[in-house]
Amino acid sequence: MFKPTQPMMVRLRLTTKQVNGGYYKGNRTGSMGHFDKKGTYRPDLSKHRVYMPAEKLEIPGRRYTAETAKEPFTLAPFITKHMRKTPSNYVQDIERNGRTITVIRGFEGKDYLEKWAETAEAEEARLAQPYTEKTKKIETKPTPPQVENQELAQTPETPKPKPKPSKTLF
Repeated sequence: MFKPTQPMMVRLRLTTKQVNGGYYKGNRTGSMGHFDKKGTYRPDLSKHRVYMPAEKLEIPGRRYTAETAKEPFTLAPFITKHMRKTPSNYVQDIERNGRTITVIRGFEGKDYLEKWAETAEAEEARLAQPYTEKTKKIETKPTPPQVENQELAQTPETPKPKPKPSKTLF
């Protein structure tokens, strides 16, 4: 019946393994650092771009004085060194044999489900209560066009008479 056009016959390459050499080669920019013996990544700052800001660049949280205006400031794609470490340990108090034991470990999926179950019970109880906010009804007088439309909508339509079938076909 119909034959596909020539462009439709080409198979779409949906994964990177079906394209060119069979693997993703990146955008050919090269590495921005190297891995050391322990396996940690060490960025090479000579390969990173450093942007020089305008002379009177306002930095949020920085007070400008005559001395700080002369300090060199370079924008770099890293987090500040003055940031406090975020706690990565999950502290949980467990009661065993009448004693409370503090356990320091990572936050796991079971812990998340337990916390969710605790809050879900309170949430279900809150949602089960009826909505108590009172709404005020504002009564307005209908305009004459609204009255006419309402009367027209309420009047029943008279059924149309069905056409009688003719005895002759033509």
